[in-house]
Amino acid sequence: MSRSPATEALDRLYREHAAGLLGFLTYQTGDSALAEDIVADTFERVLSARSAWRGEAGEKTWLYAIAMNRLRDLARRRGAESRAAERVTATTGAVDVIRAVEDRDLLQRALQTLSEDERAVLALRFGGDLTLSEIADLLEERQSTIEGRLYRGLRRLHDAAS
Repeated sequence: MSRSPATEALDRLYREHAAGLLGFLTYQTGDSALAEDIVADTFERVLSARSAWRGEAGEKTWLYAIAMNRLRDLARRRGAESRAAERVTATTGAVDVIRAVEDRDLLQRALQTLSEDERAVLALRFGGDLTLSEIADLLEERQSTIEGRLYRGLRRLHDAAS
């Protein structure tokens, strides 16, 4: 039984980019299980929206844009959940409803000292293995801006780890 060209294209896209995308998402979220879920969701969205890709950006850039949109959706949802939990705490007086997140390893703590823009650039570069040019295209920024964020982020990581 022969496979359709669409299936072949999706398989190729997955083979070429899933590992890098998983690295990027793990780097961004600090949670490998969540990252795996987002990768699966991203490819599900690729499958359903494949005909929407117009080739204006490269496939890799398009794929990462879908994943970044999913991350933003999750961040918005978590923000709403957090606000709801705060309201519950305020109305019930249950101070221990929201517990402090346990400290993570040194890298996770150091990453939190970075701005969101710096974390995104580092995650795309080292987690997603995107080039500076691809990152600039994805974030719709000049490459020199991306280079500056990368440099500052690496310097701040080094300082935080020292």
